[in-house]
Amino acid sequence: MAESTTTKGLKIEQCRKNAQAKSDRKRQDVLAAIAVLQGKQLPITKAAIKRQANVSYPFLAKHPDLLAAIETAQQNDREVRLVAEVNKNRNQEQVVTALKRRVNTLKKQLEEKEKELRKKQETIDILYGKLAIRGDLT
Repeated sequence: MAESTTTKGLKIEQCRKNAQAKSDRKRQDVLAAIAVLQGKQLPITKAAIKRQANVSYPFLAKHPDLLAAIETAQQNDREVRLVAEVNKNRNQEQVVTALKRRVNTLKKQLEEKEKELRKKQETIDILYGKLAIRGDLT
């Protein structure tokens, strides 16, 4: 027995609604995947988002607004990584500068100790010389 056109029309309409709902869920999954990757500070790529959201590339390609959101997130990610790298380099430079100052201070202290040691050695040599002059063996 053939289905009535009304029943067919209702089934088709229900299928469209289900497909739209599935598409909306997948869109939300993609946006959530972007947020998760940003939160974990992982590189934001289309492949990473596809894995995280469990969607296909054709799905992404059919939604230019999602591609634009991914591109924006990638740009922000690049900027954040660049700022982090600059801060890391700046911190490294500060550490190197502090260590150089410390090395210079230690060198000066070493020079002072060596001068002090030379004076003491001269005193010891003078005293040994006096002992040698007084001694019976000379």
